[in-house]
Amino acid sequence: MVAVEAERAKDGSWRSPGFVYSVGLWGFHRAPELIVVGAPHRHGVELVEKYARMTKGGRRFAPGGPYRDFLPGVGVLLEPVARSLYRDWFACAFDFYPQGEFTAYQLVWPDRDGAWPWESRWQRHFSRREPNCRLEPRLCRGRG
Repeated sequence: MVAVEAERAKDGSWRSPGFVYSVGLWGFHRAPELIVVGAPHRHGVELVEKYARMTKGGRRFAPGGPYRDFLPGVGVLLEPVARSLYRDWFACAFDFYPQGEFTAYQLVWPDRDGAWPWESRWQRHFSRREPNCRLEPRLCRGRG
């Protein structure tokens, strides 16, 4: 597992979100790697660890959802990460997969009102934290 801390500018504004991702699940278990962007560090680690336990135990996930096994009372989605962005987001994974031959999902969660980041009613104050729409272009729909 790799964890990258959030980066802030000198004025305290967000420069880039923190993120956590798995490495090795594809190589050893043929389960997609998972990235969690913008969650508090501890929660990101817990979510990736939970996914790893489930996949190592034989559970497989398809893109989409909602999957209710990750957060209490909330379904999350697993969205494919665009391969063109692997080097930006999974840099350390290239030590394990030198050719970048792996599959990866991003875990995406709704806001408190159940809106997804690509919906216009999504609470904008979360936009600095989750998700980072560069991972999958469809997450940018309707965003300004």
